[in-house]
Order: sequence, then structure tokens, then C-alpha cells
Amino acid sequence: MKCVIMHMQLGPSAEVSSIGGHIQNRMKDAMSGLNLTTQVAEMVVIECSGDFRDWLGGVTLTRTYDFDVVTLLRVQNCFGASKSNCTTILITDYRYEGTLLTTNIVYWYRFVRNLRLFGQIYNIFRVVLLVGGCYYAHVNTIAFQYATIYCQLKCVVSTILRIPPQHMLLTVRQSIYLSFVHSAHSMVQFT
Repeated sequence: MKCVIMHMQLGPSAEVSSIGGHIQNRMKDAMSGLNLTTQVAEMVVIECSGDFRDWLGGVTLTRTYDFDVVTLLRVQNCFGASKSNCTTILITDYRYEGTLLTTNIVYWYRFVRNLRLFGQIYNIFRVVLLVGGCYYAHVNTIAFQYATIYCQLKCVVSTILRIPPQHMLLTVRQSIYLSFVHSAHSMVQFT
């Protein structure tokens, strides 16, 4: 067997949207230029996938793995009735590389959306309780009762801003408790 011409493509080629369609088009192009009485075209497809890993870091299943597909196209001149005496005149190869990702994240969308809705409602409820608790902490003081609305609002907002965000609910309970203690202390001062 003699190898007369050998073609090699180096470097990345254009993106291929369908590997199967691209392989079929390459075979059709090779067959269209052949003299079918004396020439034979053969294509070998070699497929390899590796590096298959499941990512199990959460609730959803995510799989990614790399794949390679190599096609070898050989064109031969054959003589005789059985075409058993052949000489190779052309060998080309083409390599496809890619990565596949499979996941079930789309099935979790409604559940995650409901969790986010519940979380937002919970945070709004916490803020409303915080504002109510800070108002209730000052409402029994004499100075707060006779102050203007602007001064009352300023007092409540300044109390809200002094509370660390990670302890909102605990601080609301403490502020309600302290309002009773503070109001009792205020009454003692004025008597």
C-alpha cells in the first residue's frame, strides 16, 4: 500500500453545530469527487469520552465530561473485478472536541422560586417587627409621647440603625423588654 498525498489541518476550525451532519457532509463531498468505477472511499469514526465526574456538592445533579470524535477518511484507487488490489491516494483526518453538561437544575426551578418568595416574605416580616418593636420600646416614655412626629420617627430610626442585622428578632424582644424597664425607670424619675 502506498500513501501518495496526505492532508493535515492544523489549528482550530469553525464551530460545528452538528457533528453527525458535518461528518455526513464531509463523506458526501468526498464521494462526489470520486470515480466510482475505480475509486473507493472509507471513513472510520473514533469516539472517546473521558473525565466523567459527578459534582455532588449540592442538591442538584450536574455532570460534565469531555469527548473527542476523530474521523479518518481514506480514498483508494482499486483495480480488478473484486477491487482487492488497492492503492491509497488520500488520507484526511478531522477531530471534534467538546464538553457535555447534563443537569437537573430545571426541575428545581419552582421549588427554588418558592424558597426565595418565602425568604423575602420572612425578611419583610422581620423588618416590620423590628420597626414595631423599636416604636413600642419608646412609646411609653414621656419625652416620646410629647415629641413631634419627626422627632419620634428620628428616635425610632436611630434605634433601628443601632441594632446589628443578624440579631434583629432577638433585639426586638429585648427592646420590648427594655421598654418596660425604661418606662418603669422614667416613671420613677418623674415621681
